[in-house]
Amino acid sequence: MVIDRKFVSRVCIGLIVAVLLGIEIYLSGLFLTFSLPFHDKELMLSESVCAKLAGHCLKVQDKSGEVLWQSDDHLRVQDILYYDADRDGSEELLLLCWKIGRYGSDRPFWVTRDEMTWSQHIFIYDFDPETSTISQRWLASDIGPVVEAWTSRQIGDTTALVLRQKDEKVTLWSWQGWGLKILDSSVSFLAVGDNLIHESIYRKALQEEDGFDQLYQEFAPRLKEVDIAVVNQETPFVDEPILYGSFPDFGTPLEDARALVDAGFNVFTCATNHAYDRGIYGIECTQNYLESHGAMCLGIHAEKEYDPSRLTEPLRAFLAERCEIEKSLPYRIINRNGIRVALMNYTYDLNPTLAEIVPGSVQILPEDDETLIAQIKEAQEASDAVVLFMHWGTEYNTKLDAQQKHLANLFTEVGVDVVVGTHPHVVQTHEMRVRADGHKTLIYYSLGNFVSGQTKDNCRVRGIATFTIGQDFDGVTVTDYGYEEEEI
Repeated sequence: MVIDRKFVSRVCIGLIVAVLLGIEIYLSGLFLTFSLPFHDKELMLSESVCAKLAGHCLKVQDKSGEVLWQSDDHLRVQDILYYDADRDGSEELLLLCWKIGRYGSDRPFWVTRDEMTWSQHIFIYDFDPETSTISQRWLASDIGPVVEAWTSRQIGDTTALVLRQKDEKVTLWSWQGWGLKILDSSVSFLAVGDNLIHESIYRKALQEEDGFDQLYQEFAPRLKEVDIAVVNQETPFVDEPILYGSFPDFGTPLEDARALVDAGFNVFTCATNHAYDRGIYGIECTQNYLESHGAMCLGIHAEKEYDPSRLTEPLRAFLAERCEIEKSLPYRIINRNGIRVALMNYTYDLNPTLAEIVPGSVQILPEDDETLIAQIKEAQEASDAVVLFMHWGTEYNTKLDAQQKHLANLFTEVGVDVVVGTHPHVVQTHEMRVRADGHKTLIYYSLGNFVSGQTKDNCRVRGIATFTIGQDFDGVTVTDYGYEEEEI
């Protein structure tokens, strides 16, 4: 028999390369585990049983130190948690661990051969406190991205698993059906500036079949992409033609409100200097229409909702005889995907008006900082994040005025998450401010006009703010934001 030495040589070289490649793949995964934080930890599973993690090995022991259960030798356990992961009323023991191969003996039928690399997993075990036994509940075949830390947190009515990846990205997981799945845990916003309907606009719109719709129809698809779409309604809506009006005292046809709601706006900020241009009738007409059509109306309050702190004693007594006096909360709460966001809306003041102003019908900026701070803290206690809409600044001035600078510092220090500004009718800068302890406050100082009959060039630039409030590893915060401009 003649041996082909060249062939044997090639086979040997191939085998050596394959072995070296396998060793490299194995060691690269092993070295990756060394770069991650592994923990030594103790968790009490019951009064007499403790889970002890040390040296990558987990042992469940009783008071005497007897080992009741321990993790397999082939596992490198990175961290452990103990909480009700599957929402069955009893806690489970969760392991964040590493092993060679994505699967075990129960791999899916379509997988013919397991991988020989290190991969990260989540293993969940049931613990029976009566018998002190551990049993397998659910084993994740492979997480995917490398997780360096985890914790659990109450999100709405469920407890979620919070994973922070090596690239700093945070994802939340909850038990759905059978197993852990990624949880949608964010609220997306889009906000625009002043909807300022001058006579030139509403007269033309009233004469055309789709007059007001055409103002917003091109913008409508963008509103469907977010959870909360906000517009600053600069002027009150009215349902009587005799009350229609333009500068300096506005009254906007109710048809415009319908078109805005139909386009997809679901939050209206109405605390503006023009909010009382049509008196309490305009306040009631605006609020009643918007909230009866599923939109949230911020910054104004119908006649029976008074803030007692703003009433004089004689007026309190007078109104108490005729209606129930209720404190108007300075915030409203939205709840999306387990996140509670408090929405607040203030105007710096009201324009002079012949109508007698009903106290508390418009949320005017408090005269002292202490009152404002107290109201913000009240909103913070009722929510996970605060978004504050502020009607402020100097008209037609792209630079910040003294009040804006002062309030920006106040909002940052008290911990407001997002501030969205309107009123100047021109766009101003935006920035992410960071408090000394790391808390972030995103501020859009002015988004300019959204729709307007003003003809100055800088009044015809529309600012569009987008931001997302979501979960990071430590809690709720602004996780993403953007800004763009377009010509009106």
